[in-house]
Amino acid sequence: MSMSTARFGLVSLVVGSMGVAHAGIYSIERAGSGWVRHDGSNNSPEVIGNFVVGNLQFDGEYRNWFSFDLSMITEPIVSAMLRVDSVDVDLDQMTDAVTYDITSYDNALDFNTMGNGVLYGQREYEELDSFMIREIELNAAAVSAMNASDLFLMSGRLSDGASFGSDFEYQYVFGGSGSTPFLIELVVTTVPGPGTFAMAGVVGVGCVGRRRR
Repeated sequence: MSMSTARFGLVSLVVGSMGVAHAGIYSIERAGSGWVRHDGSNNSPEVIGNFVVGNLQFDGEYRNWFSFDLSMITEPIVSAMLRVDSVDVDLDQMTDAVTYDITSYDNALDFNTMGNGVLYGQREYEELDSFMIREIELNAAAVSAMNASDLFLMSGRLSDGASFGSDFEYQYVFGGSGSTPFLIELVVTTVPGPGTFAMAGVVGVGCVGRRRR
């Protein structure tokens, strides 16, 4: 066998072994959820609480947050989406839709920072979305945050289509979300880590593993 033939056989073996490893898809239920009102009041210490967001007449603006435990995920995450029950969507301010922004969150119950961090994703909601499971694709910034920590945090607010304060009608999403355990989950797709591929360096394939902290 010539050297070139042997080299070709080695590369073929690596590529073949790569074909055996498949991406994993994981559905992770929330570890926590809640809301913070404009005046700083919140529904803590309830661990998994109501996550209404928007304007509640006479109460003013609410923003929300979610947390997810990713400690069971050991492979690099390459994509993710949030699947959540819209619960009650009430748009009384005569607009067709509102925009819900998901951003980074520092785990502090601070109304002013919630929904104002690094943008992770957004979705428009209409009243027809009430009590429907909807998906929100999360971007590269969100995936990067997931790969950096075992605890993934996000916060949200209505950024468009709503006015806030007691002088304005109801305009909210996720209303009544504390009455029963409504679905909210993070769906992540992973690729096999570096140890999965035998001699992956031969074909220049590499992955960055999740950093644990």
